[in-house]
Amino acid sequence: MDATQIISLLSQYALPAVLAFVLFLIGRVIANKLGRGTEFMLNRAPNSDPSLSRFLASLVRYLLLFITIMAALGILGVDVTSLSAAVVGLGAAMAFILQGSLSNLAAGVMLMLFRPFKIGDEIEAGGSKGVVTSIELTATRLKTVDNVEIIMANSKIWGGTIRNNNGFEARRLDLNIGVDYNADIN
Repeated sequence: MDATQIISLLSQYALPAVLAFVLFLIGRVIANKLGRGTEFMLNRAPNSDPSLSRFLASLVRYLLLFITIMAALGILGVDVTSLSAAVVGLGAAMAFILQGSLSNLAAGVMLMLFRPFKIGDEIEAGGSKGVVTSIELTATRLKTVDNVEIIMANSKIWGGTIRNNNGFEARRLDLNIGVDYNADIN
């Protein structure tokens, strides 16, 4: 092998490999910084929820890492169209398999964004009544008056009627009191 063949092989294989590796390192650093920045900004928002902030930050981080890996593979000469089609197909299959969990996750995000109730509120939802002890991404925990913990799927709560007994500062209470007809009202 002479020097021109070595230089040709290096320019053909080594340079793209180094460029792909450098792109991956830079993309990983950017993805991590943007993920942390997203979480920081979401946590600074009023009424922010830490678990929702972590979830959205992870989503940003992994999406950017996926784009970085696809770009690095493109530099290496890998046909990324078929690979991305396979990833999309796998994602669709996983979404179908996990549709119940994903609906709970989506309902949890909606509960955290629209806040129909908060921790400490007494609610009636999904056929259960209790005080909210925690709101998580996939489930909400209630404590009943007889000290029983109910863990309810968020899709069951979000898909039905939510009655928040602490939604307003004052409530009206109607009492029907029976009085005997012969009783002296004074």
